[in-house]
Order: sequence, then C-alpha cells, then structure tokens
Amino acid sequence: MRRTAAGWLMLVLLVFAVLPAAAWGPGGHAVIAAGAAVERGIVFPSDYLLLQVIYGAAAPDLAWGADEPLKGALGVATHDSPGCFKPWQLARSWSTVERFFAGGWVSHNEEWGADHYAHTEYPLPTAASASRPGYVVDRAGALAVSQGISEEIAHYYIEVAIDLLVDQQFPELSLGSMLASASYQRDGRVPPLLAKSYRDVPGASGIGVRLLETEFRASLAVYGETLALPTGSDDAAFAAGMAILYGLTPQKSASCLAAAKAMCQEPEAHYADAIYATIDLVAATPWP
Repeated sequence: MRRTAAGWLMLVLLVFAVLPAAAWGPGGHAVIAAGAAVERGIVFPSDYLLLQVIYGAAAPDLAWGADEPLKGALGVATHDSPGCFKPWQLARSWSTVERFFAGGWVSHNEEWGADHYAHTEYPLPTAASASRPGYVVDRAGALAVSQGISEEIAHYYIEVAIDLLVDQQFPELSLGSMLASASYQRDGRVPPLLAKSYRDVPGASGIGVRLLETEFRASLAVYGETLALPTGSDDAAFAAGMAILYGLTPQKSASCLAAAKAMCQEPEAHYADAIYATIDLVAATPWP
C-alpha cells in the first residue's frame, strides 16, 4: 500500500513510542547476531530460520515498551544474567524454530553480548579503549556535545544512523526488508516461549508479555519498512518523526541525524569496524 508522507510520519512516531533508545538498533543487532552465528559455524537450513534469529536478536528490547515499574524489572530480566538466558534454556531441544530464535536472543545480552559492546566495553582496539564506554554510548556522547542535545536523545540518533548506514552502504543485505520480513514471519511458537520465560517477573504475566511482544513486533515491521525506503526518503522519514518526539525543529533533527552518520564514519571509530569487532567478540564467548 502506498503511504503518504504524513502516513510515514505517524508510523515512525509509533515506532519510537515502542522502541526507545536501547543500544544497537534492530539492524545492528540483526547483523551482529547473524555474523556471530556464521563465525560459530552455524548453518541456516532455511531463510525462515534465519529470520527467527534476526527477530530474536532484536526482541529483548520489547521490555522497553512496558510502563514502570515493569519496564525496569523486565529490562533487567531480558538483558542481564541469569534472566537473559531463559529463552535459550527453556527452548525445547527438538524445536529448531525455538532454538534459532533463542540463539538470536542470547546474542543481545548485556553480560557479553552485543549490548555489552554498545554500552560498557569499547570493542575497537585503540590506545584509549580501556577508558571509553561502549561504541554507541561513546558516539552518543560526542554527538551530544557537538549538537547541544542530551545524551539520551543523541543515543537515538546514533542507533538510527548506524542502521541507515548499514542499509545504504551494504544494499546486498536488504537490511530494512529483512527486519520487516523477520517481523511478519515471526513463528507462532515464539510468544509462548517468551511468556514462559518472563511471566514470573514482578508485575508481569504471560498475557502481558505476549502483548508487549505483539507491540514490539508491529513496531519492528514499521521500522524495517521505513529503513527500506529509497535513500534520502529513509533519512527524511526518521528525522521528521524524531523532530516531533524530541522537540527539535525539522532542520535541527536532520542536522543531528547527518552529524550522527558522519561521526559513525570517522576513520578511527567507524561503525563497520565496531560491528565486525563486536561480531568477533560475541562469537568467541563461551555461550551457555
């Protein structure tokens, strides 16, 4: 269905209502999970199973769509040890779909997964690596200073900038379309696995977890579709939606997004190098 500019704007606003700043964006998580799986010698028997990995890699961020205090409790449970490993532990050994989804989920965690290298530990080997936070936090801090915005808002722009750059500079990945397809083709066995894993979190319930997953799934589809727009239209759609959410003028929002893309391509801190390094680090970690 052909959407108007206003239609895309409303959809982008919906996305960011459910997908608040996390660490890597959904695209970054997808690339890291798939890359780590390949490095670990995992073979994808079908595109369908690859899409379960892609969806699983992004899905822990469904927690950020909840209201407090559940948001905080579920965020810890889905991102930190030991809770972040529950889907992996509870996936039925004979269910290939559950195992592939859970493998993507495990790649996301804050302990040694993709989020650890976005938030806590700088993945690139530089002289100052020990004193720098994770890649996304590092870039967000620099963007906040250069653009005069808060680090929280800068974090959003860095996430989106990285996903836009991957989609635009590596067109063979069809990143936006892949994220949308991962949402549309999420297997029906995933919601029961997540409900079983997190229904005992204080304030949660099996039905509540399923509802959060449904909202997350819908927002991921829109995010992927927006990312898949022609180059230029994708930047404009994200910048326009983010301007409204963060109280910036359209010009300022576009400037922030352009600056974020530039900062993520600086030679000594290039986003692709950070992603490749994170893939290597995640793949080399002993998995549960």
